[in-house]
Amino acid sequence: MTEPSMASDPSARSPLATLARVLPDVLFLIDPEGRVSYISPAWETITGYTVAETIGRDALEMVDPRDRASLAMVFTRVWERADAELRYEARCVTKHGRDTWLEGHLHVATVEGEGQLMGGTLRDVTAKHDGLGAIASGLNDLRFILDALPGMSFVTDENGQVIHVSAACERMFGAGMAPFVGTNWRALLHPDDADRIRRQADTSQQLHAPFSTALRLRAVDGVWRHMQLIGVPRFTDDGVFRGHLGFLHDETAAREAEARHEQHNRLFATLLDSLVVAVFVADAEGRVLISNQAGKALLARSSGRGILQLARAGGAVVLREDGSQMPEDEWPFTLVRRTSEPQLQRKLGVQWPSGEVQWFLVSYRRVPAAHGAWPDDSVMSSWEDVTRDAEHARLAEAVEEKTRALRLANEDLARSARMKDEFLASMSHELRTPLNAVLGLSEAMIEEVFGDVNDKQREALHDVALSGRHLLALINDILDLSKVAAGKMDPEFDWTDLTETCEAAVRMVQPVAAAKRQKIEVRLGDGATVRWSDPRWMRQIVVNLLTNAVKFTPEGGKVTLEVILATRDVTIVVSDTGIGIEAAEQSRVFEPFVQLRQGLNRPHAGTGLGLALVRALAERLGGTVVLESAPARGSTFRVSLPLAAEHAAGAGNALTGEASTLDPLTELPHRRILLAEDNEANVRTFVAYLQAKGYEVDVARNGQLAVAMVRAQPYDAVLMDVQMPVMDGLKATQILRAEPAFSRLPIIALTAFAMPGDRERCLEAGANDHVSKPVRLRALVSLIEKLCVEMSAPGA
Repeated sequence: MTEPSMASDPSARSPLATLARVLPDVLFLIDPEGRVSYISPAWETITGYTVAETIGRDALEMVDPRDRASLAMVFTRVWERADAELRYEARCVTKHGRDTWLEGHLHVATVEGEGQLMGGTLRDVTAKHDGLGAIASGLNDLRFILDALPGMSFVTDENGQVIHVSAACERMFGAGMAPFVGTNWRALLHPDDADRIRRQADTSQQLHAPFSTALRLRAVDGVWRHMQLIGVPRFTDDGVFRGHLGFLHDETAAREAEARHEQHNRLFATLLDSLVVAVFVADAEGRVLISNQAGKALLARSSGRGILQLARAGGAVVLREDGSQMPEDEWPFTLVRRTSEPQLQRKLGVQWPSGEVQWFLVSYRRVPAAHGAWPDDSVMSSWEDVTRDAEHARLAEAVEEKTRALRLANEDLARSARMKDEFLASMSHELRTPLNAVLGLSEAMIEEVFGDVNDKQREALHDVALSGRHLLALINDILDLSKVAAGKMDPEFDWTDLTETCEAAVRMVQPVAAAKRQKIEVRLGDGATVRWSDPRWMRQIVVNLLTNAVKFTPEGGKVTLEVILATRDVTIVVSDTGIGIEAAEQSRVFEPFVQLRQGLNRPHAGTGLGLALVRALAERLGGTVVLESAPARGSTFRVSLPLAAEHAAGAGNALTGEASTLDPLTELPHRRILLAEDNEANVRTFVAYLQAKGYEVDVARNGQLAVAMVRAQPYDAVLMDVQMPVMDGLKATQILRAEPAFSRLPIIALTAFAMPGDRERCLEAGANDHVSKPVRLRALVSLIEKLCVEMSAPGA
């Protein structure tokens, strides 16, 4: 070391030098290479070596060879655990040649300008070891000596069994210590300390060296006491281990006082750091003794130097309130030390080298003499940033501008969302309206409203109705984006005929398979009949799997559909002899809008939603989807779904017609119905079906006419379309409901929108119920009869 550092030159910091000269203990610092970088004068008193002879030497060279290995292990643990403090005892090498035992306390600290150093204290404990050796050598004959000692002690044998407990121990821990004689001493330890003490005791035995450690023992009052243990291993003359001699010192009170002091310090530091005002305590030379976080941040602008350097840092200028430069003899730090005033407050500015100006309200107070915590002439100061310059105004304006832009962007987003909802509502109406006629007419023809139909015609009509409902389901999935985004698409459980579901799905994909000369083989297990699930979702899953298999299977290939039914679940298996999928790509087939571009699938069109929808529906039903595939070996999709048979009670939803208690041959009472509808195809469909069921039907083609007709003659029920010219159905319903004469008139709202909130708006307007188009006519008749009976009942 060519130059003494702050750490190695005590004169560079006189408080440390003064302290080091008067302490009997040795103070030392060791650098990361293991060399001594500082040691106090007490070292020469203990070892005979001067400070100059010691500085720069390897610290382990000063340790007795018998203890170097164990101390090297201690050094390693200290460096590895920089936040911990370790204690040890070892013999040192001295000029006078006799064994000198030193007790050391080690920890790692960061020293300014030096980085991390390991430091601590050393204390001469040779006298203690001389006494322990004498006691250990004749322990069996000198137990009375241990009992006479004021300190607490105990003796164990080579197996760790307690063979003697001193009288002082019994006074501390009560007569309850007596039963522990003959048991392992580690049973007395706090559970959290046991493993650590065991390791230290084992190391002590291996190294033939005492150990010192902190531990907890339960006292007679049931409280765990903090103790300091010195454990001395006992050996025979020929080196046979005979147990430990333990000395205990009660440190509970000191630990509690230390904890309270530390708690107070932490609270004080927390309070200081919570302040936005910079707070400092500086000595007479302006060196900072303590500061809070805000103060440290301010000092960082002056390269971390003292209070005076806040204005001297690289050309910074201190300003008076009028903006002129403030000379150093007017600085508050200078004035408060020069005048008799105990406190001084000034407003000043600091113009940093960057040109930025910060304004502070500075308060200085002299620390009273003999305060004790800090040197005389110390000064406490606070610096409150009161800057109100153009930069802050510019930032505020920029924030306001960004806020304004964000508000406009949000308005654009809201407008786009509103336009999207309006578009979806319009598309819902435009698509559902013709579907209502398709499904209504096919349903009426199946029920032979327009005349007899043969079996082939009925089967064709069933396929038309089934395809129409499947198209309606697709429209629902695509248009109901608000429910998808909110995760509110819930299954509609009903009785589900698995055989019919699979056969219908096969009929839907059969034309495409036939065009490619593919064979579709169906294997339905025994009992694959009616179960409780969502029939539309089940059909969607099967259709999508079959469509995917047919699409990616070459001409002449084979597709297999198998249903494996168990008590509480069903497994749908769709296999193909198609192109297969690479293992690395298999997880991607379930992602929306993904088309794997490989082999035969490159020319096939599609949205990439089919398999993604399969997985989404299966997971919402509580099931799973598993794919097994390999290139050129085809693919197998297994969809396992629970069948919640216990929910089968109460199957039925009259609004959608999934189950209806009304028999098609039931003779209905003669009723007069008003149909408010402006779409001619729907008018013809509703009128034909309702008249075939025995109803007398009048038609109003706008809401205003519907109100007038209801006022002119009595009706048993009103079917009110929501979207009509002149006056819409909601307004017409509100007008009728406002008149007491029509408070019990059944009004059923018909709408082709079916968007989130439509049902609620219809009910709020006064409708008894709400039906989305396309309407299942048989279910509509059931609903009409249900409402007519309910509204005519007494007290309704």
